[in-house]
Amino acid sequence: MCSDVHATTWHRLKNQPLASQFGDYCLIYPHSAGADAPPINEEAYAGYLWIDSTWQQSQKMLSQSPWLRHLPRKTMQGPASGYKLRRNQKEGGLSTLESLAYWLEAEKRPAAAKELLQFFHIFQDAFLKARLAGLLK
Repeated sequence: MCSDVHATTWHRLKNQPLASQFGDYCLIYPHSAGADAPPINEEAYAGYLWIDSTWQQSQKMLSQSPWLRHLPRKTMQGPASGYKLRRNQKEGGLSTLESLAYWLEAEKRPAAAKELLQFFHIFQDAFLKARLAGLLK
């Protein structure tokens, strides 16, 4: 699906070296409420960066990482989130997987986006059934 994907662990006290690694990336993340999003030149970025965490954790990461907070942002638009595994979801927020699927759509890869969203819904349904059956702790 995507051949150049990398995972990196963020640590609140040791995240500054990531600034040089990802300083020329665009962050896939909602713009601040009330703030106008500056237009972005997508050809100017080395890649895209997703934060895979809860909304509360991602907000802490932004507040503790000035370099991350100042990256240009691209917001993915899609229907309301279909994420069912946690309460306290952010209004208008998407899960990491959903934002990736909508990014794939924007990149003219609708089949990959559809497949990813199908997996997302199948996984959630299976997880919730297993939880209800007492198979998960």
